[in-house]
Amino acid sequence: MLVTLRVAEHIINLTSFGERAQVKGRGVGTFSSQREAEEILGDFMNHIATDLELLAKFVDAATSFRANYSDPDVVVSMITTVDPPSIKVGDEARAEQVAVDMFMSADDGHRFWQGDLNIPMAMARKKIKIEGPVGVLLKLLPAL
Repeated sequence: MLVTLRVAEHIINLTSFGERAQVKGRGVGTFSSQREAEEILGDFMNHIATDLELLAKFVDAATSFRANYSDPDVVVSMITTVDPPSIKVGDEARAEQVAVDMFMSADDGHRFWQGDLNIPMAMARKKIKIEGPVGVLLKLLPAL
């Protein structure tokens, strides 16, 4: 199964970053373990943070955020005040001082990166919780 993602008008093949499993026609969790989710989400964030066409947009945003995923519990941070942006996973990400914290399920995070989850709608439906100034997060949207 080929899984792609559209990020700022770029299409990235996500097949190597994990696929959604199907069991008897029902979807199951995207990630089979915390370790798998940390590896896939960390690698993916590093991939987009170093993409030559997206890099300038991240650095121009000059901010920071942390994505706190549940089911499985995974934390990934991105600091865009440095070039290239700094990506940390797990305890290192938890220790970072960030401007904005986002909280969502790992499956919703995966849907967002695939372009299937609208952040404002997800916030309104309480699928995503934001702590910190939302405007800071909006600075990153041109790159995302």
